[in-house]
Amino acid sequence: MAKAKATVTTDTSELRGLAADLRAIPEELSRHIYPIVEKAGANVKAKLRDEMSKSTHFRQVAPSIDYDVNVRSGFGVGSYEVEIGPNKERAPVASLALFAYFGDANRSGTVQDPQVALDEETPRFVAELENLLDGLL
Repeated sequence: MAKAKATVTTDTSELRGLAADLRAIPEELSRHIYPIVEKAGANVKAKLRDEMSKSTHFRQVAPSIDYDVNVRSGFGVGSYEVEIGPNKERAPVASLALFAYFGDANRSGTVQDPQVALDEETPRFVAELENLLDGLL
């Protein structure tokens, strides 16, 4: 049986423009960006946990939802990536999240799509970055 993988995306066109502006900022400012990225990850995680805990059938998956911030850099360019979702290492029931969100062949998911949490956090995330950069660009 093939292993299913779910992907959630968001429109990042504004963020890409902001990223281009960020490349002009001294590297020492990157230490101020990390907490903003981490806070956004924590906010989305909290929303996903809250939505999952409301489910009659999948509430046991909620504690498995966590996040990791990955920092990559090279050739003078750095990036931050937040991976948010159920973690099978924390709880074996995490694999049930796929059914909770997207359902199966016979029924649709019963837990709010993770895209909603991401879309709700995006304006706050962008505003925090803009506050940090206000006056620097």
